[in-house]
Amino acid sequence: MLFSSATTFITLLVSSPFIVHARHHHHNGALTDDFIMRQTADYTNGSLPIYSADGKVAYRFMKNMHDRSNRQSTAILMTESFDTLFVLNSGNDACAFKTTYTEIPAQVARDIFDRQFEIYPHGAFKDDWRFNYRNATGHTLNYMFVRNYWNKEGKIYKEVNGGHALRVAEIRNQRRHDPWLQTHHGVDTYTVSCRPDAPKAELVTLLALVLGRSITFFHLLSFQSGSLHSLLQHTS
Repeated sequence: MLFSSATTFITLLVSSPFIVHARHHHHNGALTDDFIMRQTADYTNGSLPIYSADGKVAYRFMKNMHDRSNRQSTAILMTESFDTLFVLNSGNDACAFKTTYTEIPAQVARDIFDRQFEIYPHGAFKDDWRFNYRNATGHTLNYMFVRNYWNKEGKIYKEVNGGHALRVAEIRNQRRHDPWLQTHHGVDTYTVSCRPDAPKAELVTLLALVLGRSITFFHLLSFQSGSLHSLLQHTS
């Protein structure tokens, strides 16, 4: 299984000039705008708030699994006042599987989409995350999240000039002590810092999707570890 994953990963590297040229990236522009989530996926209040640096709710994110056996899900990004910005649907949403979240605009051919987020898992290797969207002029803009191997931090690049990469954002795990968090002990957060001209709605959606995927993955690991422990106790 690891050999197959490695082969797939090498093939992906060779076939994608965006990834090949990502090492030759540009770091122009300061990452001045922060958007922050708590390191939880608690939907008891209906959605997850995404805060700006001053503590105000900038966006709200919600995700529903309609049918786990068929891997069908819907993700929704909303404004702070719960107005829907866009809806992403997936028919292959599961850990360890290639997953695509797609926004299909109304009254167009089914092979046309406004936004698309993709996850390419590679077994023991780190996942590849990509997203793209069509701007107001109809051009498709491509982005890639280069995730760290040992954690869910990393840098986000925009494809420019035929495959070269421009860094537009960075995702970090943080422990923040901002007064608006209303705690003296600090809060574990997941933060995306981006350029002022970066696509903020798409970046916070990526932030929420990566966080959710990570939490699901560690829950799965915990479940498998617990099942193995119970089996060993039963057979010993």
